[in-house]
Amino acid sequence: MILWCDGPHDPAEQMRRDALLLAGAEAGAEPVLRLFRFAPFGITIGRGQDPARELDLDRCARDRVQVATRPTGGRAIFHADEWTYSLSAPLADGAWGGSPAEAFARASRCLLASLVRLGIPATLAPRKAGKGRRRFASPRRRGTRS
Repeated sequence: MILWCDGPHDPAEQMRRDALLLAGAEAGAEPVLRLFRFAPFGITIGRGQDPARELDLDRCARDRVQVATRPTGGRAIFHADEWTYSLSAPLADGAWGGSPAEAFARASRCLLASLVRLGIPATLAPRKAGKGRRRFASPRRRGTRS
């Protein structure tokens, strides 16, 4: 696995980089764990979301909050004063591939071990029953599947 300690970039650039890594993973490239920050702060939304339906785009523009679409799914996330990561690996990779839940669990354990090794007290939050199996509709689209 390649560990890429990337720097801060705006949301569009961060998602462009993730899209390139995802394309590489789909082509069989070596897995990449990328650590990064957002500067300026911004919102990323899942590729299946419609920004106009999910966000108040006029307010985002007024407040200078940039919005970008992730190359993967998920819901809207406001990225502020944080470090985040992306893991890009071929699905068939024995160590890092598999289902999104399996890859997330492996990456979480890896990050946890790294924090503990650095002397930072950390634990994994307990997983709630059924987490990852339910899909939630946007408040604006109740009764539909997202």
